[in-house]
Parts: sequence; structure tokens; C-alpha cells
Amino acid sequence: MLHASFGFTGAVRHLLGNRLVVWLGTISYGLYIYHQFVPGLYLRALQTLDLPVDSWGLYYVRYPLLLMLLLVVTSASFYLWEQPIRRYRKNFQ
Repeated sequence: MLHASFGFTGAVRHLLGNRLVVWLGTISYGLYIYHQFVPGLYLRALQTLDLPVDSWGLYYVRYPLLLMLLLVVTSASFYLWEQPIRRYRKNFQ
């Protein structure tokens, strides 16, 4: 555990330094918050578009689409809501 405070080396460093992993860490709070609402949003979108749930609800179709929808919702929330608040907050410190 103490070794982690000095930084990782090797494959672990490359994995944790990967831009995708860093970005997911940046938006991780939104992932935690919105993951419970995305399935309902997905079902509502299917109903609105009159798409059959039996074919669009198959796990190999649903899970990738849910993941993409979660990333879109979370990214939009981060860049349009959370990041501006963080910038504005700096004025009061």
C-alpha cells in the first residue's frame, strides 16, 4: 500500500495512466449517480420510438446501448453541469 504513494511503475502505470481510464475516473461520480436511471431512460426511449422491447431488450443489444447511453448522459452532465460549477467555485476560495 505504501508503494502506491510513490507511484506505480510498469504495466500498472501504463494502465492507470491510460487516457480512457483517467477520463472514466474523472466522470466516475456521474457514473455512480446516473447508472440507476439509465435503464428507465432506455425503456422510455424504446416506447417513445415504438421499438419492440423483445428485440431491443436482448442482453447483447441492451447492455452496449445502456453503456453508451450512460456515458453520454454522464459526459453531458460533467461538461455542462459539474465542470462549470467547479470553475465557479474557485471564485469563492
